[in-house]
Amino acid sequence: MLNQESPVSAEISVEVEEVQTIKTIQRGKYKGKIIMNDRLFTPFLIGKIPTKFGFKYDATEDQHGYYEWFNKGGLTYINVPVN
Repeated sequence: MLNQESPVSAEISVEVEEVQTIKTIQRGKYKGKIIMNDRLFTPFLIGKIPTKFGFKYDATEDQHGYYEWFNKGGLTYINVPVN
């Protein structure tokens, strides 16, 4: 039986996750690359990954690395800045 003197309150917490939008480019200069949330990702085979992959900044070499990536369809897509 519920005690009427002590009201029961319930808090509901809802977290909204960001929706990932993926668009594969079909033609032109960037064919085969993927745009995800306004960032361009380039596909690489595992043996052809750039040497800058896997770190944010290397102080000894004074260079920035590539640290944003995902796997899809047997390829590793890396966010490589377009020059």
